[in-house]
Amino acid sequence: MKSGIILISSILFLLCSCRPTLEAEFKYLHGEWDYVLESEIDSKQIPIGTQNWKSMMVPGLPPDWKFEKFLLIRRGLPNYNEFRDPVLYLEIALENFEVFIDGKSIYKFGDFVDESQKINGYLYPHLISLPQESNNSELRIYFNSNYHGYIGIDRNIYIGERSTIVEKILLKDYSRYVLGFFYLFISLFSITYYFVTSQRIYLYYGLLSLVNSFLTLIADYVGMNFFENKNYPHLIYIACIYLIPLFFFIFIKELYKKEINNKWLYNFFIFLYIFFLIYEIFIKLISPIQSFYLESYFYIFLIVGFFFLYFIISKSAYKGDKDSKLLFLGISIYFFLAVHDVMQDQNFFEYHFELYWYGNFFFIIIQGTVLLRRLYFIQKKFELKETELSLAKKIQFSILPSLPNNIPNWELVSIYEPMREVGGDFYDITIDKEGNIGLLILDVSGQGVGSALIASMAKAAFFKNESNIQNPEVVLSEMNKSLFGKLNGNFVTAFFLTLNPNKGIIQFSSAGHPSGIFISPVNNEIREFRTKSKPIGLFEKISYNKSYLYLSEGDLVCLYTDGVIELTNHEDECYGEIRLAEFLLANSLLPLEHLKSKLIEDLINFSRYNRMNLVDDLTLILLRYTGS
Repeated sequence: MKSGIILISSILFLLCSCRPTLEAEFKYLHGEWDYVLESEIDSKQIPIGTQNWKSMMVPGLPPDWKFEKFLLIRRGLPNYNEFRDPVLYLEIALENFEVFIDGKSIYKFGDFVDESQKINGYLYPHLISLPQESNNSELRIYFNSNYHGYIGIDRNIYIGERSTIVEKILLKDYSRYVLGFFYLFISLFSITYYFVTSQRIYLYYGLLSLVNSFLTLIADYVGMNFFENKNYPHLIYIACIYLIPLFFFIFIKELYKKEINNKWLYNFFIFLYIFFLIYEIFIKLISPIQSFYLESYFYIFLIVGFFFLYFIISKSAYKGDKDSKLLFLGISIYFFLAVHDVMQDQNFFEYHFELYWYGNFFFIIIQGTVLLRRLYFIQKKFELKETELSLAKKIQFSILPSLPNNIPNWELVSIYEPMREVGGDFYDITIDKEGNIGLLILDVSGQGVGSALIASMAKAAFFKNESNIQNPEVVLSEMNKSLFGKLNGNFVTAFFLTLNPNKGIIQFSSAGHPSGIFISPVNNEIREFRTKSKPIGLFEKISYNKSYLYLSEGDLVCLYTDGVIELTNHEDECYGEIRLAEFLLANSLLPLEHLKSKLIEDLINFSRYNRMNLVDDLTLILLRYTGS
């Protein structure tokens, strides 16, 4: 339904962009002219004088033309005194020429002798100022063409009022200007969206739209006269002609990654178009006319490549893919309207109306519609994922234990902040029958859902070994046995300690985890502690050691994951172990909850943009011994 709305809107946009051709009185100079070809031209009598004249019809070719490069034509000018600002309108492409009236040169385009000054890339029309009064004057036009396909007036030649002709030209090209700037807008939007999302398909679509914008704007009177050097517009035009299929092939490749089985053939076409582009520009700089002969070979490979893509798109459309059906419609419209213009150039039709630009417009719009549809479904999937992750976050927080506040002689608080909705950091607490407290903190390599699942597996492995909490090294060893071979290349660092409810004694064992921090406010002492061993899950058999820590009343212990010390500020400096330890010592006499709040505030103030700038999940546990 939405695709239909976009398509209908596009049609209305095109209808609004079209303007009727202005009806005006012009004095057409079509019909019979005198001519003389290269070998018979008297070079001294070109502006005025006698030649061996023959008769031909204009527009058209001399009947006996055999690819000569020079042509001189003449006829008498009608009376045009009714025009206040008379101009001669000529449609001549890819030729150098000079216009004479009564032997006086009034307009010269290019150079007949100096190859460096020749202009072989300009496409019609030309507007040439005429003398204010006409007195049965004679008009002569001298042509030089290196193009073997044609010489002389291409289409129309007439006299009219300058303002009227310019208005007619601008109205005729009005829809082109609208389309060109429209393509420019969507290209900038798409490229900007690529920088936001890093999805390359939007970059390719943006580049394709940008090239179409240049092609559409450059292929008209304003575009051709925008540059002082008249060869530049055609160079840009040719580059765009070669870049469009290149970017379209890359766009389709990104869109049909799974469907394109014959990737070498696909890459062959891309390589071929790149080769044609580079070779064409090289040839164009050396010999502009020769580039036109190269185009015929390019179009052959373009048609072959077109049918290759047509097969891929139609195959997917046949299977029911809606995006492919839209693309199939777009590429079909584009193809048939392009064929129409080719047949029109070959004089299959009496009228002259270019439809390629409209076919191209529909094709660009349909490609954009496909991307919008994909963006819509991606957004829906993202919203669903966000919902699922939000639920997973609630579940993960629900299985994180609340640290008890009624343990004799001990105070405990925790900070937990995952980098994403769910994380790989975890902590757990258990108390045995004798009242011994087992406290585990762990960090799974990586972040996100995968790490969270492994953390849940580690919790289950810990749960099986709760009976061994008086032997921390045994707990870690058994967890390693349970998790080895199940982590898919990940590993787990852990720190486990056992608190004696009656004494300030801590048994501890660590598995590749950052050291714990011991703070003695009385002695103004900071000390790190841990046991050396490898992380869980790397090897099948790992031996873990146990050690002891003795605390006095008011001593503080901190366990943390590396997300705390790797927190960065605006200068990409890490928070670090030293800052953490010094902060804890400076505030070690505060109530534990107050200390926790102040630490969170310090972490936030330190981090970039005055908020947590996490490069990893962040977990921290503070313990204080309150016994004697």
